Amino acid sequence: MIVNLSPELEANLIEVAAFQGRAASDLVSDVVVQYLDDEAGLNNEFTGIDWTDRGVLEHIEKGFKQAERGELMDGAQFRLELQARKALWRQTRETPGA
Repeated sequence: MIVNLSPELEANLIEVAAFQGRAASDLVSDVVVQYLDDEAGLNNEFTGIDWTDRGVLEHIEKGFKQAERGELMDGAQFRLELQARKALWRQTRETPGA
């Protein structure tokens, strides 16, 4: 597969790979594998959610009610919570026997 990168992104990739002492192609492969693993894990978290129109509307309504009660989360707080969930998810995948 051929992937076209901007010259700036390619230069950045080569620089990071050199800093890590590895080939840029190996770095790209590892990054893509990690991305696909992360996506698969996130998709698994949504298993069991009712994605029908009714289910989505109920979920949106729940969010509006939370907002009306003042249970809002700013972007920085959301990112911190998401990073913590991702770290926990990765930890459970890396733990032997998990």
